Amino acid sequence: MLGLRVRRSEIGITISLASYFFLLVATQYLIKPARNALFLEGLGADRLPYVYIGTALATYVVMILYVRLAPRTSLVPLFRGTLLFLIVNLLAFWWLLPRAGGWILVLFYIWVKLYAVLLPSQFWLLANELLDPRKARRLFAPLGA
Repeated sequence: MLGLRVRRSEIGITISLASYFFLLVATQYLIKPARNALFLEGLGADRLPYVYIGTALATYVVMILYVRLAPRTSLVPLFRGTLLFLIVNLLAFWWLLPRAGGWILVLFYIWVKLYAVLLPSQFWLLANELLDPRKARRLFAPLGA
């Protein structure tokens, strides 16, 4: 496959994982500028230090919970649950942002950071689960590219 040392039997999994990674990165490139613009327009730059602290604390708590939940749950239900939760959240923000006040902008700012931390971690966990070490050494470069 294009000189990337992908064997014929691995084309399906490589394309699937690469598509997932592309969509993950694309959504982040779309959602982060929207988050920044909405926050700065609604609350101003002088409140950014406070939201940075809130983001760090929220990320710490969520990742601790996720790391504790992951070993107790099968990967498929964990991934489906996480993705479904994030989709429902995104739809809720789509509905709430035009209607709610400043608190929703803070919550959205923090949520986008959690999204940006959780989904790449989940992707690499999935890739690690699906690929043995030999395949991973060959395929992680095409996946990241």
